[in-house]
Amino acid sequence: MDHNKLWKIYKETGIPEYLICLWGNLYAGQEETVRTRHGTKDWFQSGKGVRQGYLLPPCLLNLSAEYIM
Repeated sequence: MDHNKLWKIYKETGIPEYLICLWGNLYAGQEETVRTRHGTKDWFQSGKGVRQGYLLPPCLLNLSAEYIM
């Protein structure tokens, strides 16, 4: 999901602006790469998706899905 859409949804669901700003800063300039058995590909910027391995982002994604439904 596009990050800008996520921030809009969070704002509409009543999440405080300072938290949305905090999460926006966490995702600003996010870069990703793809690792295969042949090596690592070039890094690229991403404006979609949520970080894995943290408790909070999956909960936020669930909140977004609930809002859409």
